[in-house]
Parts: sequence; structure tokens; C-alpha cells
Amino acid sequence: VTEGRVEEAEETLHTLTKDLSNNATDIQYTRFVYFQICNNLIKNVLELGGKLPKEYSEKNIFHSVFSAESILDLEQNSEKMLHACIANFERREKPFSPNVEKAVSFIVSNYWKDLSLDDVAGAVFLSAGYLSIIFKEETGYTVLEYITYIRMQKAKELLTTTDDTIGTVARQIGYESEYHFSRKFKEYTGQSPNRYRRHS
Repeated sequence: VTEGRVEEAEETLHTLTKDLSNNATDIQYTRFVYFQICNNLIKNVLELGGKLPKEYSEKNIFHSVFSAESILDLEQNSEKMLHACIANFERREKPFSPNVEKAVSFIVSNYWKDLSLDDVAGAVFLSAGYLSIIFKEETGYTVLEYITYIRMQKAKELLTTTDDTIGTVARQIGYESEYHFSRKFKEYTGQSPNRYRRHS
């Protein structure tokens, strides 16, 4: 996808669909496979500095995939998202500007702290208003939305690679309240932390 190899990407998707159609008897399992594929695609695009419409948030993908009635519906949803990802790389001309790159790096290095827009702006020597404008323009996120995005990515990693309690995971990524973290995680992913851990 990142190289714009449309036909190869589509062929891979069609092959997967054919295999699942021939072998899968559980539509719920099939939905889960497609969700993983879609979610990983979106994650990789964003990590490479891509911009995608809000409709491709993890929560929206979850609802779209798990409301699909058939494998054909799943394939069509996935194909639509695939083309959105490819279109992103076809139109992207340059990576983040130096100021936004510095802001992103600061967030990634300090996401577990109680960060505000002013904290991030101060760290890169810009006014909060100016940073808000260029950050949203280049990343598609507000500064606070991006902080949440980084926290949620780290939470998913901790939930699937450690046996830490939900409360411990919450504190490690900057949430003092397990309840607040769980509510935010479900809002972001469509699943509770415990459910996400069980199905990953």
C-alpha cells in the first residue's frame, strides 16, 4: 500500500477472501480477521505520517466490520479502505514540517505525562494557536487527539504483550483512574480493555 502497488494489494485481499470463504464457518472469526487487517493498515498509514478521513477511526472500523452480514460485505469494506490508504500515499507530497515533527516527537516521548496544548507548544517554542492550526492541517488530529492516539497505541501494546492489570496499564500511559482509561479505551476502539486483551 505504501508503495502504491494497487493491483498487488487488491489481489492479496481477494485471495484472503477466497480462502476465508472456502474454510471459515464462523462469521465472527472472519470479522475479527478483517478487523485486524483493516486496523493494521490504518495504523501503518498513520505511523508513516498519512492522513485519512475521520470515518477510518478504529472505532468506526470496528462497527463497520462487526455489523457486516457476509464475507462479501467485509471484502467491499476492506477494499474501500484499501483505496483510501493508497490514495493517501499518491497525494502526499512531503512529510511533516520540522515544527510538527518536533511536536510529534515531544508527544511520543512524554505521552504518559499530563500534557496540555500549552505544554507541547512551549516545548517547540510556538504559540498554542499557531501549533493547533499547523498540527491539525498536517496530521489530521488536534494535539490532544494525537496524545490520546499515542496513548491508545501503547495501551494496546501493553494489553497484548504483558500481564499487567488494567489499572497498571492505565497508570503507565498517563491515566490515574482505571475507570477513565477504560471508558476512553472503549470510546476509541469499541471494546473494553479486558475484551481487547481476550481477543488479541
